[in-house]
Amino acid sequence: ANGDVKAAIFEALTAHEMADGLFAVRSSAVQEDTEEAAFAGAADSFLNIDSDHLLDSVLDVWKSFWLPRGISYRAKNNIRQVDVRPAVIVQKMVNADAAGVMSTENPNTGDNEVVISAAYGLGEGIVSGSVEGDQYRVSKTDGRELNVMIGSKLVKIVRKANGIGTEEAPLSTVSREQRRLQQERALNPEEVGRLKKLAVALEDYFVYPLVNEFAVENNQIAIVQARPMTTANNGANNIGNVSATVQGNNGASTVFLKPDHIARVAAVAAGLSIPLVLMTILGNVFGIPLDS
Repeated sequence: ANGDVKAAIFEALTAHEMADGLFAVRSSAVQEDTEEAAFAGAADSFLNIDSDHLLDSVLDVWKSFWLPRGISYRAKNNIRQVDVRPAVIVQKMVNADAAGVMSTENPNTGDNEVVISAAYGLGEGIVSGSVEGDQYRVSKTDGRELNVMIGSKLVKIVRKANGIGTEEAPLSTVSREQRRLQQERALNPEEVGRLKKLAVALEDYFVYPLVNEFAVENNQIAIVQARPMTTANNGANNIGNVSATVQGNNGASTVFLKPDHIARVAAVAAGLSIPLVLMTILGNVFGIPLDS
């Protein structure tokens, strides 16, 4: 059975011209995020995975839905274990210059503004809280930066020297140039403006506030994950984690992958063209075929 799954994975990768390079392997499930419960971190994700380790990583993500932390959280939130519908998403790995998380409402005040947290390197540091990144508050109406707070950014999360997995790289003790980077913005104003447009486009598409994870490489933006904000009364009960990989000439293309039909693609581009590189496979216990 594993041989069939591996063959299907690489057939799909080849069809999307993504058989070479490194991958991010992420989780998604209908039950993963709701208005009442946020399942971020309940299942494992793996970054910088090569083709030799891809199948093992896919299986490990799928199995991680039944780790004690996930079972306990579902029990605590009265979610039946038998209703779990896990899916695994394979994305082209973004070797991020900067990355982070953005919310389409202020999570602290509820104000209708985009709040972006970002740091150098991969977004794992921001998501886990191991890196104190910058924070940018941006007006939804006119795109003005309402406030900018520069974080310490003592380390950044980067690809391991052997190319597989991630590790921390210090910014504070290596060189004068890296110490200078600590004191500067991880995102320039133009990147912040494009992220704001993407955040609004995502919110308009799903019609409720979202938390989005993003990465920036060579001035191109990738939205790698989106989920409902659980602090908002937004009626998002029936949607789970949504993941996306995007490449655009202007960094403003977005691709959404719905968890209960993981190979179906819908694109929203904030009025811009949509050149994209996309790969998604494997859902609902390896049972969902690729389609359009």
